Amino acid sequence: MLRPNVAICREGDAARRIVYIVFRSVTQDQGVIRLALVAFIVAALTGAAVSVLAASAPAAPAGPFGDSGPTWSPDGSRIAFWRFSYSLTQDVKGLYVVDAEGGEPSRIVSEWAREPAWSPDGKTLAYSTEYFIRRVNADGSQRRTLSGKLKGTFWQPLWSRDGMYIAFLRTSIRKGRRGMEIWVVRSDGKRLRRVAADVPFRPGGDPIPFSWAPDARRLVYVRLTKRATDLWIADIAGRQPRRLLRTSVPDRAPVWSPDSSRIAFTSKERVEPTRIYVLDVARRTVTNVALGFRPRWAPNGQQLAFGGTSDGIGLYVTQLGSGNATKLFASDGGVGDPEWSPQGDRLTLAAYGECNNLLTGIYVVGATGGAARITNPC
Repeated sequence: MLRPNVAICREGDAARRIVYIVFRSVTQDQGVIRLALVAFIVAALTGAAVSVLAASAPAAPAGPFGDSGPTWSPDGSRIAFWRFSYSLTQDVKGLYVVDAEGGEPSRIVSEWAREPAWSPDGKTLAYSTEYFIRRVNADGSQRRTLSGKLKGTFWQPLWSRDGMYIAFLRTSIRKGRRGMEIWVVRSDGKRLRRVAADVPFRPGGDPIPFSWAPDARRLVYVRLTKRATDLWIADIAGRQPRRLLRTSVPDRAPVWSPDSSRIAFTSKERVEPTRIYVLDVARRTVTNVALGFRPRWAPNGQQLAFGGTSDGIGLYVTQLGSGNATKLFASDGGVGDPEWSPQGDRLTLAAYGECNNLLTGIYVVGATGGAARITNPC
């Protein structure tokens, strides 16, 4: 039986979220996975009819569920995440907000929602459902659809730093071919437009294939052409995308540095482990930083957090230029995408941790070590 996993299993493997493992592994198990499949089908069919709950709504009942996709509020006091259930009898799906120090999470959206993203002012959250990109106030009120009448399936909303725009991924089928595009919409739902196409992305498996520039006018993204998978730049004003970097191996997971001077990304030879590189945007020089995957910049721009396996599966941090990586947190079942707190003193991520690969919870990890599981105790 293939274990449900919202995290990176091990270096070189794709990260998979529970819903996709359910669909891919249903023939391998006749028990829990089949029940979970039914639960997700029911959730998908009924989610649109479920209303938004206020932050004061009763907490969802305890049960077998997993938490994923944690993200810090801009002031560092709260963490938003999404929850999925293994149970047929308990309705726990949706978006939650929890105090960064722990406590009882509040469910603010009760539909099948995922991938929350805070607005820079901390007042609202954008999130994806299977068929919509939406935003909701942080207390669960005033839900609004931003993707308009656009058809397809939608993923990974990300706010621009100035709070004016939200970029997201859209899956569409044209002439029998499935493709992935990047769209941008103003935060009020206006000026919806496509800015990039030919984006290689397997939902639930691949890292986020784009990142906003700090100037909120450009995106770096991964583009698949006939010969290569390289980094490109898209301009939201409508100018043609341009290639930023050409390499002989697939490039993935680009993330722009806070000062816009560098871009961290990963690349992998067929028989080699995945490596993290940093591109100097002005000089076009590339530096090999560490073995690992899914890098995230610290607010000071001098450190990168990432998932790694060099000393066992876990969360690692490297100081740029040091050539060394420090393991902050271990989780044999895997770790999800890390995110730094705005102050740079902590990180949050989803992981199995001490639950022995049974249930994922949200962890807060100190920048120099020490971890606390703040949701979904074992």
